[in-house]
Amino acid sequence: SGAFPLVEGDINTVITDEKGGWYIGGSFTSVGGVTRKNIAHIDARGEVTAFNPNINGPVNKLVLAPDGVLVLGQFNQVNLGLRKQIALLNPEGKLLDWTLENNGEIKDILLANNTVYVAGSFSTINQTARVGVASLNYKGGLTNWNPSKTLGFTLDYVTTMTHDEGTLYLAGQFALPRQIYKDNLIAVDAEGNRVNFNPEISGSVSAVAVIQNSVYISGYFYAVNGEKREFLASLTKT
Repeated sequence: SGAFPLVEGDINTVITDEKGGWYIGGSFTSVGGVTRKNIAHIDARGEVTAFNPNINGPVNKLVLAPDGVLVLGQFNQVNLGLRKQIALLNPEGKLLDWTLENNGEIKDILLANNTVYVAGSFSTINQTARVGVASLNYKGGLTNWNPSKTLGFTLDYVTTMTHDEGTLYLAGQFALPRQIYKDNLIAVDAEGNRVNFNPEISGSVSAVAVIQNSVYISGYFYAVNGEKREFLASLTKT
């Protein structure tokens, strides 16, 4: 494979295309000397492809989808079509008919088992009450999954999440029962009910990953469960 081409600007997210190449997103103007605005595709030879959607704001996250790539960022227009923060593109960069209406900021997105999960600081999705988190089927229809209702407390501001075998790990700022509003990390199941996972973290969590039987977290904290851990820690699934 060839050398990775020079990017003029900042890269925020990189994912594989599962064919030896990469999709990159961020805030940039060119890749390998080719004009590309905030998103680009690089093939296995290290060459910039014809994939060239016109996105009018920074791209924060990319997720490989069955028929293209899901894009999350600070934009409201893609290929002259109106798309607020989230868009679905096919492998040629064409905007697909998948839209999401929300009344707040989308901070994270993931795809698992043909279900799209979104997290952020919203209170409605597609004109239906959903606070902090929601899920949609891959065609864009809102599902009944609604943790802020089934949990008995609202997940006002969810900043990041990850999925593992039917469990969603959600990090953000919310008040658990009998606690003040603060940074928290919890886990919920496919029905939106809480599972046995309740670490005490001294600050905010910015990333979560599950690898085998461990939950890895990073962020701005200095202790976990009363033990000194600065910025990075691992937990069991319980």
